[in-house]
Amino acid sequence: MTHILLLVGYRPLRHALNVTLRRTGWQVDIARTEQETLQALDQQPYDVFVVDMDMATGAGWRVLRALQTLPNPPPVVALMHPESPSLPEAITLGACVILYKTVGRQALLNGIQTALQASSSQAYEE
Repeated sequence: MTHILLLVGYRPLRHALNVTLRRTGWQVDIARTEQETLQALDQQPYDVFVVDMDMATGAGWRVLRALQTLPNPPPVVALMHPESPSLPEAITLGACVILYKTVGRQALLNGIQTALQASSSQAYEE
């Protein structure tokens, strides 16, 4: 079963994503803070990490930077506003999929599938 870690600050969006992913049959853990996220990543492996890059606290960016220090970080699906000037930085920091907020159900599922495929092909190449 695919295991996803979700860090999204805005409660209605977090709830909607959680429901969508669970209905697909995936296991979802929710982190609400940078500290919770880093603890979760330290305690177990995740297949995908979905992160809101526009959190007012900046936690998404700090976690994305911290992932670079992990030996086997999960592939990252970054949620951003369409007009965000930080898209190149998110890619540089390791986001393999960028989805714009107000993402639809199918686009979300496709993005996660893309991240899973990228992760499995990278593991195959190593």
